[in-house]
Amino acid sequence: HPTGTFVGNTSLGAVTVAVTALFAETETVIQELNVTLTGLNLQLQNIPYNMEGSKINITDFSAIPETYRALIEGASLTYDSSAETITFSIPAPPLSVVLHKQSSLSNMLRRQ
Repeated sequence: HPTGTFVGNTSLGAVTVAVTALFAETETVIQELNVTLTGLNLQLQNIPYNMEGSKINITDFSAIPETYRALIEGASLTYDSSAETITFSIPAPPLSVVLHKQSSLSNMLRRQ
């Protein structure tokens, strides 16, 4: 399962959509999921999921506000472990954002 922080953004017309997800190291929980676009900053925490192949399936939507639940329920998250990316897609409006794993400070220091 993915671990660490994944970040990505894309444009939807004149609007930039940014998505950040922090995956727990030892359990299948999205500790933080932030979706930001003009007029919206959706911040969710402690979202449990399970893995089905490369698909990340959210298993409990109760932590998601009712206003945004349908949006998140319709989203698909696909993990590519070899590229260390997650594709976050929603069907309407059609939107796909590729999130890339961020290097930790300790990993960057080890490389120097």
